[in-house]
Formats: sequence, structure tokens, C-alpha cells
Amino acid sequence: MQSRAIIITSIFLISAIIIFSLTTLFHTNALTLRQPPAPSLTSNLEDLDLSQKDTLKVPGREDEPPYNSTENLNDTQLQSQGYTVPDATSSIDAGLIGATPTGSQVDEGYIGPIETSASIVLRPTPQPPPLPPPQAPTLPIMAASYTGSGGPKHCRGTVISTIELPPPASSHREGACFDLPVMARCGIFIANKDDNCEAQLFNAEGCLNTSTTFLNTVVFMPEERVVGAYWKSMWLRCGVEAPDASLLDPGILKGLLGGG
Repeated sequence: MQSRAIIITSIFLISAIIIFSLTTLFHTNALTLRQPPAPSLTSNLEDLDLSQKDTLKVPGREDEPPYNSTENLNDTQLQSQGYTVPDATSSIDAGLIGATPTGSQVDEGYIGPIETSASIVLRPTPQPPPLPPPQAPTLPIMAASYTGSGGPKHCRGTVISTIELPPPASSHREGACFDLPVMARCGIFIANKDDNCEAQLFNAEGCLNTSTTFLNTVVFMPEERVVGAYWKSMWLRCGVEAPDASLLDPGILKGLLGGG
């Protein structure tokens, strides 16, 4: 029962405080609404007599007629009364729209370089010299012989002999004979194009050159190229001068042309 009485008392006190706060707030707002509005500057000016605003007197000049603001006085009347009319000092014409012309402004329509006091000389930028073309790799003078037959790109079988001639190529113009231990059926002959090397193949030892022993003459190439034959010895030399291509002798074709 005691706790219930405390709760009821607390509710009553809180309700009284809320009612008192609302009453005070309502009374304050009512006083604010009842205050008269502040007088405005416009209404005060309208209450003035316009005739009093138009008539003004200059202190110290009692003998002069009052100044009427509604009259338009020209410059002569103002100067006669002791007033000085300032002259316009603006150098810009009234109504000018755009940039003010200056002494450094270029005339419109001028085409060409702007003249300056110091002449500027343009010099071309030096270009680096062109790079030399890449040199082809130097190849050794080599002849390799194989026991197997020739394939599409390489020789088959085992290597019988690999002969490499030391540079320079001009030191091998006389040539030399090389015998193989067994018969070769495929080979590759590699050298630089300018070496002008060749190999004569024979099916007998000692490079015996007869109509039955001589097989073929192979030119060294700067790439791997398969050569197929059946040889026992070969004559290698370099620095061979290529013969100049010449026209056929007309006497050879004389009989063919006349016998048609």
C-alpha cells in the first residue's frame, strides 16, 4: 500500500509540473502577439510633406532663392552660383564594348610573323648518322659427309668426316684432296657466299679425275643444304672466280637457224 501511494503521488507531481510549463509557455506567446509592429521607414517617409522635401536652403545664403530639386539646372547655372562642374576624365568612349586597344595590339587581318627587336634564327636539329646494316654472321668453311642417304632437310646416318678449312678463303685457291674412310652417300657444304668455295666429288680414292670416277661439283652455300651422291674422295678449294656469263656464239646456232 505504501508503494502504491508513492506512485500516485509521483504521477500527480509530474502532471502538475507539465500543466504549469504549458501555462507559462501559452502566456509568453500571447504577450508576444499583442505587441504592436515596429514602425517601418517607408511609412515614415510617406508621412512627410513632399513639398518640404523639395524645398531646401543652403546655409549662409539667405538672399538666394531656395533650391528646388525638381528643376533641371544646366552647367552654366551651376557655375554662376559658384559650383564647379567636373569634367569627365575617362579616356574610354561611352558605350565601348570589348577590349581596350593598346599600343602593342596587332592589327586585325595581319598575317605573318610578329616583328621583334631581336631576330630568332632557327637551326635544324642534327640527326644521328644512320646505323650500318647488320653484318651477316661469319660462317666456317666446312664439309661434312654422312653414311646415310639424304633427307628433306638433314642427312641420315652417322658422320664419316667433318673437314673445316681455316680462313682466309683465298689461301685455299690451289685446293686439296681429302679421302674418306668409307663411301659417303650424303653431305652438307657450308661457307660464306664471298668465299666462293666448291667441292669436286669422286667415287675413287685420291680424287682420280676420269670420266667414270668424277661425279659432280658442289658449291658451298651459306645455309645447310643436303647433297646426295656416292663418293670416296673430294677435292676442296676456295676463292674460285665465277665465269662471266657471255652470249652464245652465233656460229653455233647458224646451222639451226638456216636449216629450219
